[in-house]
Amino acid sequence: MSKRKYYPNKWKQVEAAPASYFESIDFDLFMDWKMGGYELPEGVVCLLRERNLKTNKVSEYTYMQMSAAKRRTNKIIKQGDSELTICTHSQVAHVDATNL
Repeated sequence: MSKRKYYPNKWKQVEAAPASYFESIDFDLFMDWKMGGYELPEGVVCLLRERNLKTNKVSEYTYMQMSAAKRRTNKIIKQGDSELTICTHSQVAHVDATNL
């Protein structure tokens, strides 16, 4: 199995660009746009993001069936050592499984 081709990150060019190159935006407008304006692709019913509080490892799961997402959610909650962000087409929820 061969390694994936490396695509260089060009953050230095972005950092070196003058501020006038970037359009200014109010914080509230930015939050509405990025947090309130999310969209899941068609066919995806749920996205789960788990952050293990012991290892700080983040895992992300995408589901096309809600029953599978519910099974994974229950499994994570039973383990009790993670934070869970659940994203559906209608809402985003944050669950701290350590307090349940």
